[in-house]
Amino acid sequence: MTAPIPDTPHETAGRQTPPGRRRLALGAALALVAGAAALFAATQPGPPPQAVETTTTTVAPPLVTTTTLGVELQGEPLELQVAAELDRVGIPNRIAQLASGELLLVGYEYGWGESRAVLLLSPDGDRWREADLPPFSPTSTSVEVIDGRIYAYGAGTDGRPAIWISDDAREWTVIPVGEEPGWRVSAVLIADDLVMAELFEEEESPLTEELVRRFGPLGRHGGTASDGTNVWVIVHLPLGIQIAELAPEELGLTPEDLEYRESQTRVMATTDLERWYEATRPPGDATRWYFRGPDGALWATAPTPGEGPDAYATRDGITWEPRQFGDGASAGRFDVTAMAFDGSYLVVRGAQVVSGSLREHLAHPDWWWFTSVTGNDHGLVAVASLQYDPQRETLVRENPTYEKAHQGHLIRLTLTGLEVLDPDSGDVLSRIGTRGGSTDARYRFDVPTQTLHLLDGEGRELVTFTVEELATLEREFDIASQPEDLKPPTVVLFSTTDACSWTVQDITGTVGRSFVTGSGVIDRTLYVLAAPWPELQQGQVLRAELPDGSGC
Repeated sequence: MTAPIPDTPHETAGRQTPPGRRRLALGAALALVAGAAALFAATQPGPPPQAVETTTTTVAPPLVTTTTLGVELQGEPLELQVAAELDRVGIPNRIAQLASGELLLVGYEYGWGESRAVLLLSPDGDRWREADLPPFSPTSTSVEVIDGRIYAYGAGTDGRPAIWISDDAREWTVIPVGEEPGWRVSAVLIADDLVMAELFEEEESPLTEELVRRFGPLGRHGGTASDGTNVWVIVHLPLGIQIAELAPEELGLTPEDLEYRESQTRVMATTDLERWYEATRPPGDATRWYFRGPDGALWATAPTPGEGPDAYATRDGITWEPRQFGDGASAGRFDVTAMAFDGSYLVVRGAQVVSGSLREHLAHPDWWWFTSVTGNDHGLVAVASLQYDPQRETLVRENPTYEKAHQGHLIRLTLTGLEVLDPDSGDVLSRIGTRGGSTDARYRFDVPTQTLHLLDGEGRELVTFTVEELATLEREFDIASQPEDLKPPTVVLFSTTDACSWTVQDITGTVGRSFVTGSGVIDRTLYVLAAPWPELQQGQVLRAELPDGSGC
């Protein structure tokens, strides 16, 4: 049971900060999430989103005679169409076709410090309806679609790692991964006769355990600050509103309890989905891309291409053998696997490299970020976003303010404070510091309801804020802080249907102010997933038909 903190106002007005103490300044950063291969988000189950049906709208592609910073546009552009706007999907992450023929869209709704998976099903890419996560209520879930089957993985309510498998997002089969609690499945890797699961330990540090005991879920947002000699434990709300500053001994903790402890990881494998055993990673210590090789084994890219084997392969998860991709391009049909390889992107057909790095199309490759690379035997598509623009110098307003009515008062946000104003006179009735700013408010935080109460000078309640309300204010303030004339990120689409020539087109105007978060090629249809930028709160699905390949 969570022990509440004293339910009395914190007397902070006029409080003196000890000399040299460094306050924790916390800014709300806009997280641009991209790439299905890069995102293994911990999620919290919640109510499904409402299905939204929209009318397909055709958007004219840009002229190929124009140019984009650092990119030479070429080829006949694809005609992207806005197929659907999906409320409450948050950030769409990937799209895939199930064995039933239905399309499954995987997205994530992000709250303050947590997220939850969202699944939508569609028979045609236009009409979407919500699909339930496994009824086993996993405490944290990520979702992948592999060979037309859905794999949800994480940890169950009993704290044991598990995988949930479904062919239709309606009926699920749970596969426990070992019996030891305190671990969570963070990735699922599948080849013909082998399933591997990467796990990491979810054991919390003594500091986090004590803060959660005292402050509830908010305790996971605690941290430490130091002046070089002394250390303080700080707990904060969204907007960087600090509600507690404690010495370690007040929490019954030692200096060793405050030390960072890296989570342990392990790899498990099975060949029958029943008996799991300890497995090993491939040789070398580097981030890899795993995929099913042409021989049906599980392949993993090598850490240093060109200085040894291109990849390693295993059939049992224990013995890894070196593999080479081979040279040259392949003509005709190609079943591609796209992979991040040595800092750039390669396209692999079975064991052959069919295209070099897409970075060669960019005049300033270090300014770009490939948010997704996807394909099938009908074509390959890659999306790149401009991450650095020398013409964009100011990312926020110099002194942004944001005002909003709340519980009969006017709330005003600045970079350093949240003020409660009298709606008639405009007088400041109370002010609480944000992002390390000073505070003159009296307040209390109620642990059971996770609610902040702001009080006037006589201890009477002015307004209250839940943690989620503050998180919403934080997001709205970040959006309001963006300059009105700030250009959306430049987005370029690369596509090929023959593995020989590429079409390069600027789709910035097509996606508007949206940030492309993923893509998928299903049959001859390209799907591009996007979320409005900088809000990232409503998913968007665009699509285009791929032409027939001309051959090499």
